[in-house]
Amino acid sequence: MPLHIFEERYQQLLNDLETLDLDFGLPYTLSNGTALYGCQVKMIDVSKRYSSGEADILVECTGIFKMVDYNEKDPIKLYPSGDVQLLEQYASYPAQENVREELRIFHDVL
Repeated sequence: MPLHIFEERYQQLLNDLETLDLDFGLPYTLSNGTALYGCQVKMIDVSKRYSSGEADILVECTGIFKMVDYNEKDPIKLYPSGDVQLLEQYASYPAQENVREELRIFHDVL
């Protein structure tokens, strides 16, 4: 999945990903806020860097998690943090065919 990093807090996260070799989480969002679940992702590549500090990156989902604790304002970092419980039972959970087809269509549009 491609991501465009433009906010200063996520530029800091990108720097941490590159220097500390971390995975990070993308919590699912709903119209009324952040959900309790999300996907653990690993950065695969930085495809473009901009002079402004922005970047285009490619990430890959490596797992699903349940949010145990969420800190919108981390005391040390600019980006949010939290504690998660990895849901191992979904590590090799096959997507239904209709979901796979929607992803194929999405990738064709890109």
